[in-house]
Amino acid sequence: MKKNTVIILLVFAFTQLQAQNYLINFEGIGASTTIESVEVENITQGTSLTLDGTDILNLVGILGIEDYSLDNGKGLRIYPNPMTTTYSNIDFEIQKASLVTIEIFDITGKLMTAKQSNLQTGLHSYKANQLGSGLFIVSVKTDDAFATGKIISYTTTNEIATLNYTSNSQRSQETNSRSNSGIIAMQYNDGDVLHVRGTSGDYATVSALVPTSDATVTFNFVAATDEDGNLYTTITLGSQTWMLENLKTTTFNDGELIPEYMSGDDWYNGANPTPFYQWASTLDLSDAVEGDIPFDYYGAMYNDATIASGKLAPTDWRIPSEQDFIDLESFIGNNGQSGNQGTALKSSSGWASSIGNGTDLFGFKGLPNGYVDSNGTPKVDGVICTWATSDANTTNQTRRIINLFNENPILFVDQSILLGAGIRCIKE
Repeated sequence: MKKNTVIILLVFAFTQLQAQNYLINFEGIGASTTIESVEVENITQGTSLTLDGTDILNLVGILGIEDYSLDNGKGLRIYPNPMTTTYSNIDFEIQKASLVTIEIFDITGKLMTAKQSNLQTGLHSYKANQLGSGLFIVSVKTDDAFATGKIISYTTTNEIATLNYTSNSQRSQETNSRSNSGIIAMQYNDGDVLHVRGTSGDYATVSALVPTSDATVTFNFVAATDEDGNLYTTITLGSQTWMLENLKTTTFNDGELIPEYMSGDDWYNGANPTPFYQWASTLDLSDAVEGDIPFDYYGAMYNDATIASGKLAPTDWRIPSEQDFIDLESFIGNNGQSGNQGTALKSSSGWASSIGNGTDLFGFKGLPNGYVDSNGTPKVDGVICTWATSDANTTNQTRRIINLFNENPILFVDQSILLGAGIRCIKE
């Protein structure tokens, strides 16, 4: 009875998997059409992996590989997996010559096929053919090491299963095993939120998605560099492209240095406005990063003279208007987060427990940079996110500010121009 229960559960899991087998391709446009790498983060599950730019991401209900190490610590690579044609490749690397035994079993323990060979040091590849439909266990044994993985096959066949040796190489798997496109499996449940980051040289951009079918992610690579040479990752939401980090330049776009605020300076000198910046206080309240948090992690805070200068944003970028944030709010609301736009923009770590982290569903990573008071003192860092807009009221001496706080919506407030805030730039 117990055995029947196990088989029924496995059949049920396999049936469920059929509905969660999505192939995600990647392409680059804009400043580069070549993708060097793709980082995939499952926000819902807290898992991640890195692919080569030519790889295809296969989202499945059950992972195709369990990485039990061979003697090199890298395990097996099985692709395509799930098997949608008549074969899958099995790659592994051994560090010394050995007698190697490869066996493939079905879920009942029946041996489907096996091969035993004396292999030299290096990367080796086998092709598993004609397994039929089902879940199969791959076992690879050397003289002193062991690795297992799974193959999921959707094909049917009347042929006998076989294992064929296809190639070997003395080059390491790290540099060679993924030189061509591969199909890389990642466990995924319907409704999981993924953040994918594409990199091409100095360009990097992020997209958020909740796949429900095969799809192609298009990375729009955009140059985002300030006068200090800082490179910014970008994110495209709807028709808008934003920097994914708060601005951290200490130089105007005409090359003029922005003075750093020091104790004793007049942060707001109404009679003789002087530009200043200072670094946002970087409290790491909930382990936003491992190790020491970088001094510029939350970006710079700028006084009103700097914001109003008209030359703070890098070339081809600008300080956003209130309307830009209203358009962003509308996009997020129209994508299932109406009334929760502020929470969806907040980072998922780094906030004081009294306020609470956000969900960061769209990968915007709003950090609690606080604000700077009229005396030049950082305030409530870890508690509130403050972004300045380009909209100022000279009569009331206020500037329109965007806040993420302990409420679900985005907050639009008028703030005295005596205070300082961070900047999140938007593409012209």
